[in-house]
Amino acid sequence: WTSMIVVKKKDEELEVININADDSKENKEQSQMQQIQQMRDQQIMHDQDADLEDILQGIKRINSIAYDINTELERQCVMIDNIDDAMDNANCNTHLLSASTHLMKAESHQKSSRKIL
Repeated sequence: WTSMIVVKKKDEELEVININADDSKENKEQSQMQQIQQMRDQQIMHDQDADLEDILQGIKRINSIAYDINTELERQCVMIDNIDDAMDNANCNTHLLSASTHLMKAESHQKSSRKIL
């Protein structure tokens, strides 16, 4: 059991502290344990930062892919609208052609009927 006296200068006054050597050893051990824990905490934080950076990069890639998909969907939507318009025009032309054919047949039939009379 050893005692030490430490003199510290504090605000121009001398302060005398009696420190037990065993207490000092315990304090050193405790200080070392705290330093080890701080190092572990720092490593954990560093690992978490790296993981978060990986997550961020993944989110950026997903965002880019989503943007590309959206652009492609918009392009295909325009194409589908154009096909729809073309189909409408084709149906309209088919109906007009059919009506025209029926009209021509009716006229032809009328002319044939007039010749007979």
